[in-house]
Amino acid sequence: MNTTAYSKNQFDSNYPDNMHRYYWTHARNKIILNEIVKNNLNKLNLLEIGCGKGIVVNYLRNHHINCYGLEVGEIEVNDTMEYFIQTKKELHQLDPVFLETIDVILLLDVIEHVENPDILIHEIYNHCKKAKYILFTVPACQKLWSNYDTFYGHYRRYDLEMMEELSKKNNFKIIKNRYFFHSLYLPAYLVTKTFKKQRGTNPIPPNTTIKKLIHLLLSKFFQWEYSLSFEKIKGTSILSIIEIQR
Repeated sequence: MNTTAYSKNQFDSNYPDNMHRYYWTHARNKIILNEIVKNNLNKLNLLEIGCGKGIVVNYLRNHHINCYGLEVGEIEVNDTMEYFIQTKKELHQLDPVFLETIDVILLLDVIEHVENPDILIHEIYNHCKKAKYILFTVPACQKLWSNYDTFYGHYRRYDLEMMEELSKKNNFKIIKNRYFFHSLYLPAYLVTKTFKKQRGTNPIPPNTTIKKLIHLLLSKFFQWEYSLSFEKIKGTSILSIIEIQR
């Protein structure tokens, strides 16, 4: 499998303390949870591939979703999550008996790090033989390409047509395919154009009560925005759910 592992510098930059309170992370977690419940995936067994430090795994388990994590990189996992996250391993190295129990794969901002995502999709198909669905999130719109993408090792940003093509050429059925974080698109575009593709690479999570409140309110706004019928209006991210056809 094409590695998606971060370097230590990338891990430290993208996972500072309190990252789970960062508005983008908090909103995305809630959006993913809502889609899992809405599509009746909440009673199934989930595996997040490329789970980083396990922020999503922890969030979903706290909401009674049976989710596990796999991270190819070398990371420190919270003691309470050690049982649920396997690190320094690739998919084919996991116990086949365990993989037989997995119904849903989460690829959350992962495939942009893979030069050929079809290889990863085929590996999932071959090793997770009972898996029925893949839920993706990806960064959207190549016009927003910046030093942020370069720093974190992205190969591309996606659009809806690219996600449809990924599904079609693997003979899968696309169930959900939409943009989100719509209100971030114009600011990101303007900053990218104004500063010649330069945007900040380090998320700044909240570390005071006031900042935590601001991030919570921003998260609530993006959750509300997601609930509106803006699916085809461009945003900085895409969420897709694909049904695996066997």
